[in-house]
Amino acid sequence: MRLLDYGYCTYHDRVVTEDLCAYKDQRCLTCDYFISKEKHVTVEEASEVLGKSQATIRSWIKKGKLKADSYECVTKYSRRTYRYKVYVIDRESLEKVVESIKQL
Repeated sequence: MRLLDYGYCTYHDRVVTEDLCAYKDQRCLTCDYFISKEKHVTVEEASEVLGKSQATIRSWIKKGKLKADSYECVTKYSRRTYRYKVYVIDRESLEKVVESIKQL
């Protein structure tokens, strides 16, 4: 999952862009399942900021060092169904970890 423009809607399983909002009357922006890019980052983005691997970031989430929400995504290719978990990290939690690393 990659958060572009406004964010990502987990209910509709799509990236919310400016073109989509103009076409659909911004219904995903008011959806309860909308993940704002301003308030959240992905595991990939957090690993780039902290200079750690994605596995380390996921480990920190499981240990409670980073506050994150998880969403189960389902992708269908022909007759197969793939389920995977996506973590979305709060920016405030990430900033606290960055500050604690700088103090060391």
